[in-house]
Amino acid sequence: MTWPRLLIAVVLIVMSLAVPSCASAAGTCPGQNGKIVAGGSNGLALFGQGGGVRWLVRGRDRTASYTSAPSLSCDGKLVAYVGDDETTCPPMEVVSVATDKRRLFQYGRYRQSGFPVGGCGSAPSFLLGRMLLFGVRPRNGRFLGTFVASDDGRHRHRMFDFGVCANTADGRWLVSCYARRLVLRNARGRIVRPLTPPTKSRRVYYLSASISADGLWIVYAKTLDTPEGGTYDRSDIYVVRRDGTHRRRLTDDGQSFDPTFSPDGHWIAFLRGGEVARHELLVMPVAHPGRARILAKVASSLRALDWAPR
Repeated sequence: MTWPRLLIAVVLIVMSLAVPSCASAAGTCPGQNGKIVAGGSNGLALFGQGGGVRWLVRGRDRTASYTSAPSLSCDGKLVAYVGDDETTCPPMEVVSVATDKRRLFQYGRYRQSGFPVGGCGSAPSFLLGRMLLFGVRPRNGRFLGTFVASDDGRHRHRMFDFGVCANTADGRWLVSCYARRLVLRNARGRIVRPLTPPTKSRRVYYLSASISADGLWIVYAKTLDTPEGGTYDRSDIYVVRRDGTHRRRLTDDGQSFDPTFSPDGHWIAFLRGGEVARHELLVMPVAHPGRARILAKVASSLRALDWAPR
């Protein structure tokens, strides 16, 4: 058996047989805090701890004018993301942090283990060993499921019929983001518990979440849709334990969104800004959310973050 097949076999065994417990699960790429990646209207940006920025993919490039859903591999060497070539099926790509060299993630070319021909990838997330968890949808139609594959797009396997918006690196814990609720799932895909209070309001929705390095905490953004005529939707950040207790609101400015945990689990990075073309990247200590500091200001729209170890 070749190493990619052996590795995906291990991932599949863990994700299909692991049982949730009260013990700490392996975190999403734990380690010392490294660089933060952000997608946005100008491309794909990599931020250092001092606030310096390097663009891995620029918006003027031939194959991408907008990037979203970036995910750094646990070794910090690759970034998977969804580009925008102004089609109904934007490409999913992988870029090298060291060389800026990009390649298309080859999906939807042929049938393999139930992978649909013509499927479009979305929301990639690195697992251990550079395996990718990602959603698939047709060019026009309903969501088709969540798949796992090696970072070159080979050895695909269909895992679930639902979407995943956050996960631990070993796949033991998953979070699904729905319009008006977040739910925690175990490795088998079974719902463990809701993570957000029930609501009947059609103005409330949840778009992003992140699981801490020790697997015990989930941070998420709660967005309140602005009535017609408003300037922008209100969004703030909350944190809750995996068991559904100790919920805390961390921001109250109505402009904070797309949070992600640091590899050491002690910090949260997030975006802030009401103006479409001007956003700020901030970091705050989980224990003292009032001490948030601005890491960088960018004169463009940013969307989605990921924080890798070094």
